[in-house]
Amino acid sequence: MAPRGRIIPGLGLSCAAIAALAGDLAWAGEPERPSGAQRVVRVFDFEERDFNPLPVPFGWIRAQHDPSIPRLREGFPIWNRGGLDYETPAYSGIGSAVLPAEGGSASLRLLSGVISVFPGADYGITAQVRTEDMVHARAAIAARLLDQDGRVLPGTESRSDLVRTDGDWRPLGVHLAGTDERAAYLQIEMLVLQPRQWAPDEANPFHVWHEDYHARAWFDDLTVSLLPRMELDTGHHGHVIPARERPALNILVRDLTGDRIEAVVRVLDADGRPIDEHTMRPGMGRLVERFEPGLTRPGWYRAVLTVLSGGQPVGSTVLDFAWGAPEDEQRPRSTSFALRGSAVEPERARALPTMAAWTGVGRAEVGVWSHRLDRASADPDANPAFGAVRSMLDAGVEVTIALDEVPRDLAELVGRDPWDVPGVLAADDGLWLPWAERMLDQFGQGVLSWRLGRDAIESRGWRLGEQAGAASVSVARWVPGPELIGPWPVGVAVPAELSIPGRGLVVRDDGAGSDAALDWLVSSWAGLANTGARRVSGSDSDASTLTIEFPSSDDGRVSRAALGRLARRVITAWAAANRTGVSDRVRFSLDEAWRSTGGLRPSMMPTPELAAWRTLASVLGDRGAGGVDEIRLLPGVRILLTGEDDEGVLIAWLEDPEAPLRVLDLPLHPGPVRRVDLLGERRIIEPVEREDLGTSWHRIALSREPVIIEGVRADLVRFLAGVRLTPERLNPVMGGRRHALVIENPWDFPIRGRVFIVEPGGLSEGTAGRDRSWQIAPRVVAFSLDAGQRREEPIELSFGAGQETGWAEAIFDVQLFADEEYTLLRVPRRIEIASEDLDMEVVAYRAPGGRVSVHAVVTNRSDRPRSVELAAVAAGASRERATINGLNRGETGERRFMLEGVAPGARISVGLTEPDTGVRLTRTIDAP
Repeated sequence: MAPRGRIIPGLGLSCAAIAALAGDLAWAGEPERPSGAQRVVRVFDFEERDFNPLPVPFGWIRAQHDPSIPRLREGFPIWNRGGLDYETPAYSGIGSAVLPAEGGSASLRLLSGVISVFPGADYGITAQVRTEDMVHARAAIAARLLDQDGRVLPGTESRSDLVRTDGDWRPLGVHLAGTDERAAYLQIEMLVLQPRQWAPDEANPFHVWHEDYHARAWFDDLTVSLLPRMELDTGHHGHVIPARERPALNILVRDLTGDRIEAVVRVLDADGRPIDEHTMRPGMGRLVERFEPGLTRPGWYRAVLTVLSGGQPVGSTVLDFAWGAPEDEQRPRSTSFALRGSAVEPERARALPTMAAWTGVGRAEVGVWSHRLDRASADPDANPAFGAVRSMLDAGVEVTIALDEVPRDLAELVGRDPWDVPGVLAADDGLWLPWAERMLDQFGQGVLSWRLGRDAIESRGWRLGEQAGAASVSVARWVPGPELIGPWPVGVAVPAELSIPGRGLVVRDDGAGSDAALDWLVSSWAGLANTGARRVSGSDSDASTLTIEFPSSDDGRVSRAALGRLARRVITAWAAANRTGVSDRVRFSLDEAWRSTGGLRPSMMPTPELAAWRTLASVLGDRGAGGVDEIRLLPGVRILLTGEDDEGVLIAWLEDPEAPLRVLDLPLHPGPVRRVDLLGERRIIEPVEREDLGTSWHRIALSREPVIIEGVRADLVRFLAGVRLTPERLNPVMGGRRHALVIENPWDFPIRGRVFIVEPGGLSEGTAGRDRSWQIAPRVVAFSLDAGQRREEPIELSFGAGQETGWAEAIFDVQLFADEEYTLLRVPRRIEIASEDLDMEVVAYRAPGGRVSVHAVVTNRSDRPRSVELAAVAAGASRERATINGLNRGETGERRFMLEGVAPGARISVGLTEPDTGVRLTRTIDAP
């Protein structure tokens, strides 16, 4: 089993690696070359007291708002005057640059022409930064490329992380890719940004912004380094590789310094374990190779390319890719599973159809609008998103067109916010139809499902039904029987008007509730939707639908625990949809399951969730219509079973997050079965055979991550799961208790056989370990059942006074003659020994003087007073007794026993007896 550690985080050109270029890589004996071709292009140490009389660093300006220049820069008031500081301790030396933010943001910007660059080259900028008195503001470095005339080249700006260091020095870095061949100069900006300047395009115009008025940030040892150009590529859009192909990596390294360089590629699996490594031939200027890593199983992988010069790292980049399992490609597309993503950017539009085909989903939701679009770029002939729509429609994928946001110009025309898509489309269609008419005309016949808005806003939810109805009237002119889908807040009751035919809801799983919350969501919606469908009988529209949308990580920082949680929640909702009869109307969608490589030619890489989504779509997508059975074999273990004959699927996981790992021993098939990892790997599990006992079973290790077993003989497992005692709780009273052994026939033909009750009683390993305190009669039950018949055989059961209260092991060996003669089948179960209305808990601690203090706490849950006798005993100690009289309903009584001479680790037993009823409870603990 894979380790439960984190899936490795996103790697890139680290600040430390870039910073090393300024020191360790400034080797002695370098050949003479222009300064721009040096590895370290420029270092700003701000030690300028002896030669610079200006208040700002030489070559830098205060880039604040100043109409007199003119420099128009809203949010950067002129009173924030950054400059040199020789009084405050620097990171090194005595000088640093300081930026005060006394309301508004602050900037120091490098002048154009100070640093020349090679067109197409990559650069790294690092600095040490320290902040004080920051609550809302943050420090950052920005860099951009300029042309020969000093104009900013569009699309070339990069910004570092936003940081607050609370008085500590911390490295900060940014990677500037050479994406424009017109680049002549590099411009750098040291910044203190207030929240309003972080993402102004996304801001709610009515948002109240908070600011800092005494914040400071110091920058020191700012270094500009010339980096090698590093590219990794699989040759596939989205970097998802079909099972029929061997994964291969195309590697390109280009360096302009003239230094001799080396490159190493390491491939890691999802748990961070190294799988393969390749060292490229050393050289100068350009390295190009193709590498086929030795992968032996499908899954999600990360390739890490590190470039070294003089033995020191000078750059690093990563590529995430996924390799599919052949079994997943043999199943039909599942219309219950979908991928969702905005495809307005070209690289996203190229990747989404490939990823949808690779995962095997039958649906896709394509975001085609953004508030940044204008009238021309929103047109289907100019918008890359509609190319993705056409591609998936041609491939037979059912597409939902998502109007995530309204272009800002259209929103202002209608008088709505860009994200209020239902409100815009409910307005006068003479205002918005000119923007949407060509889209509806081209796709109205092929796309019946349209999503109105990206995010749910609870305050507008009460109007969503009315707005969708108004929009539907206009959309129906192009779309026959349209389905209009609206986002709905999770945890908020759905009104009846949104669960009628022609309407759909999408609820984003925020992960805040328990797994069972999704069961409730599906079950409650199913009742409303079925009622709504009956109320609007005869409608031409399809029945109402529910889409549950699951988020994906955007940086690769995902753990095995997170993947397990995603799988549990999807499986829980899938089981609820099948149980309530709405599996054809409940959909599951994975959102934005990619992240960008960045660089000169950005492409989208798969997140680990995408590989898990492929597995879930394959395993669950075409199953469940015949029913999903909930099987209770072990307490705290959830087991689901679906399918028929030898194509059954069993899914199991631990329900308690704190529960230790457990093992399920159960015959699932006369032969081997397949264990399916969430990332696609199939592993054969052979039965464990015990020739001395004449039985066999499959051993399945359980954890919180769902275990998926394919190739299960479904009816055999249903039969074995139905062999049980009833009632399953054993009441601990003196004398025998009458129970029944239940046997059910799930097949459509007669069966016969015998059941041997080997546990409790110590007979599971033969008669040598028999526990004669257990008396069970009969221990062997013969049965002969017709198709679908159920039988209950009376059983007399008793056990000794020393039997501990709690869970006890129960094992049934079954000799079965059904569709074939099976070997002896062993069924593990657990039975609970507990009183229905009396509880006892025991704790102990070591008291001064070496004695052990034992506390017994008794609770009465019945409707009448109870009186009990208690006795505590341990090896080497005398028996201590106590009584509790007249314990009323709901009351708790406590007695303490002081035991002497008890060795650490010795077993201490506390027994409870109620003379009136014969109830006996026993608890044992280890002495402290």
